[in-house]
Amino acid sequence: MTTLRKWAALSAVALLTVMVLTGCGGPKTNQRLTIEITTPSARATVTEPEILVSGVVSDAKATLNVNDTAVTLSSDGAFNHTIRLAYGSNRISLRVEKEGMSPTNRSLTVTRALTLAVNSPEKNTETSEKRVTVSGTISDSTARVTITGSEVPVGEDGSFSMDVPLYYLETLINVTAHVAETEPVTETITVVRTEV
Repeated sequence: MTTLRKWAALSAVALLTVMVLTGCGGPKTNQRLTIEITTPSARATVTEPEILVSGVVSDAKATLNVNDTAVTLSSDGAFNHTIRLAYGSNRISLRVEKEGMSPTNRSLTVTRALTLAVNSPEKNTETSEKRVTVSGTISDSTARVTITGSEVPVGEDGSFSMDVPLYYLETLINVTAHVAETEPVTETITVVRTEV
């Protein structure tokens, strides 16, 4: 048998072997675990100091770590884990692994923001009064709130209030809130005093 015929015969045997193995399912490939995150959504912005991370892992017998903390999976692979958030951008990393399977990593970013709402007076308010009550809420009751430079007490629910005298026909009232390691948040309200 010539070398060319030997090579052709070996090639045919190799091709037949591959076809048989493929038909039988062939050798098992290294399966990949999956993580489905149901909450929070990627790039979410929240005001709370904590957030619940929940979802489902494709194999309930796998090991899940969220920010390097082991998290228990339920019998259907579901999980819930609470994360403390700092102000600004928070990266949440998830890693699931099981012996004999390729590990899977997922990550998302959640931003904690300080929000300020001035409820009264409305912007560009006109009044004949010589003073106005400025009131509103802040998303973090530990924040420092100032109105026209004077610090005001903040209630446990984040509410604040202060009377501001109106010395001029047009008064700009700056309401500023600040917590450590964040940029101050400011709302400016214009109040016009009408002559009686």
